[in-house]
Amino acid sequence: MVAAGIVVGMVLLTLGCVALVATTTTTSPTATPAAAQATANSPPVAAPSMTDQLDTSFRNQGFVIVTPFTETKNQYGNLVYSGTIDDGDNVLQQYQHKLTIEVVSDRSNALARFNAYKTAAINSGDYEPNTVNDTGWWHGWSEQTVSTWYSTKDVVININEPGAVVTFSRVFVTPVDVYGITWDTYTISIDYATHK
Repeated sequence: MVAAGIVVGMVLLTLGCVALVATTTTTSPTATPAAAQATANSPPVAAPSMTDQLDTSFRNQGFVIVTPFTETKNQYGNLVYSGTIDDGDNVLQQYQHKLTIEVVSDRSNALARFNAYKTAAINSGDYEPNTVNDTGWWHGWSEQTVSTWYSTKDVVININEPGAVVTFSRVFVTPVDVYGITWDTYTISIDYATHK
């Protein structure tokens, strides 16, 4: 009989706990402030466009944006970003840079587009090749110079590897790089610079 009483007591305790848990777990809805509801229902803020990011990168480095960057697609289906920047007063030998960045799909397309840009620069008659002629980097300058090391016109063509900073590396002139932006694939960067 004592055993039956213990079993009944345990059952009653268990039922009491279940009843207690069932009654204490109910919740009442909380009011959401109007500002939080408006934010929750607002569309997401769009990330800055690549053209805005390019303009900002150069502006943050002290360059003056002469022509903001634009985005087009060329006949090869590649995205092409173009813009013009000015060295500003931060350098002694000032140049204005007409910049182009072409985003290509792979290494072989990068080499083909690089060679096409190099051939166009040579065929223009405006540029003499630098003595260094490397795969993925080409520099040319005009015969007219403003001093021993600075030409009136200058062009540099680079192949930038995936994940690398896009650079417009030139000889004897302040480097021009795109900071804070990389692409997952190859890019070709071209800088047609004119001394001011």
